Amino acid sequence: RKIFYKKSQRLLETNTIYQAGLVKTNPFLVVKFRDEKNFIRSIETHLVGAYNFNNILTAITIGKYFKVPGEKIVKALSEYVPEMNRSQILKRADGATIILDAYNANPSSMQSALLNLVEMPQKNKIAIIGDMFELGDDSANEHQSILQFAQKLALQKLVTVGKNFSQTAGNHFLFETTEAAHTWFSEQKFDADTCVLIKGSRGMKMENLVK
Repeated sequence: RKIFYKKSQRLLETNTIYQAGLVKTNPFLVVKFRDEKNFIRSIETHLVGAYNFNNILTAITIGKYFKVPGEKIVKALSEYVPEMNRSQILKRADGATIILDAYNANPSSMQSALLNLVEMPQKNKIAIIGDMFELGDDSANEHQSILQFAQKLALQKLVTVGKNFSQTAGNHFLFETTEAAHTWFSEQKFDADTCVLIKGSRGMKMENLVK
């Protein structure tokens, strides 16, 4: 059986369609939906990035399909805290916010993560991006394209990690290994008005930067 849902700026009065609206994106996603009683409920999540909206919609849809009460859907999604390097939010001792998204990376997810970084409320944005694996013959072009994309954004600092990114042309900090980047990162002084994105493919083990 197939289950359909839709995104909407204005929730329809009918409850025959699984639908939800994105109310807010920063610092975390806030979503509204109609429950089984046709009431509009709001969920304040711990998820960052508009790219996670579809994941929330899927969870709501499955919950409604299996007749999970609206208050339980709200409770489950509002209490979920990302971990295991998936859109994980960390705080450094100096107050800086870290978005640790080091479980996987490809060109489209890298672009989405970078755009979300720009939208974060902190004034200073720093992107530390690692190599993207399994791109085959397109690897060199895709890494160069991501670098050029990132350089057009309002970033205070852009740092690349890995052999693929080290072969790109551009004005940025670069490290061939995660170990070298970790040494640099541990010596940096940030503040509470700084947000740092750390993202790369699983094999790069970018989470080691914050250990």
